[in-house]
Parts: sequence; C-alpha cells; structure tokens
Amino acid sequence: MPFTQAHQLAATLLGITPCRSTLVRLSQFYGDCIEIELNRPDTPTIVYGMSDGSMLHIDGAWKEVKLGRIFSQSDLQSSAVEDRAGQINASLYIARIGHCDQFWTPWQAHLLPFQPLGSDLVLVNDGAPWMAR
Repeated sequence: MPFTQAHQLAATLLGITPCRSTLVRLSQFYGDCIEIELNRPDTPTIVYGMSDGSMLHIDGAWKEVKLGRIFSQSDLQSSAVEDRAGQINASLYIARIGHCDQFWTPWQAHLLPFQPLGSDLVLVNDGAPWMAR
C-alpha cells in the first residue's frame, strides 16, 4: 500500500490526521521487525512441554482435568523491566476432562515432531504417576 493510501486509511481509522513522515518511519520500523521474524529459523532450539492435572468442580461434580502446554525457547521474551518476569509469546495448549488416557494420545501426538531434539525436548511436570509414561 502506498504511503498516501496508508495516510488516508490511518486518518479514517484513527479519526486524526497523522504526520506522513511518522507513518513512513513507523512502517519502516515495523517492516524491519517483521522481516527479522520472517527470517528466523523454523527449527526451535529447545522445546518445553509442561503438563499437570487437577480436579475441578464442573456441572455439579468433581472431574479430573489434564492440561499441557508446549512452547519453544524462541517464544520466550524477557521483560525490559529488570524486576519483572518475561512472557511466552506463543504456546500450544492441550486440555481434556476425564481420565489421563484421554489426554495422553493428543499430548503424545503434539510432542512427536519434537522427539528428534533429544535432550532439547524438556518435559516439566510434578512427577505424578500418570506422567511417567
């Protein structure tokens, strides 16, 4: 989109008339950021899989719930503020209500592509017997 059209679009969406040089500068800055992201290697260096279970009161009864989260090291972002924790930019979640067998099959299916990472596939859990598979 040419900057003239971007200027008109920004004026319509924001309800103000932005400075054209600011739009050019912002477009170039965020374009560079996107280019860096697009050129990032697709193969993650370390992948983390976290899983846990709990009992939740659902529909008037206590039910077993299992939750898993998978994310890569490249999705970890530290905070610019020294005393604050960072964040995880992207994750895959798997959740099931019921016995761990209903959770285990999709959990394994999502972890399978990362098995070639060997020790760089890090599984984090509390050591419950159902996780020992």
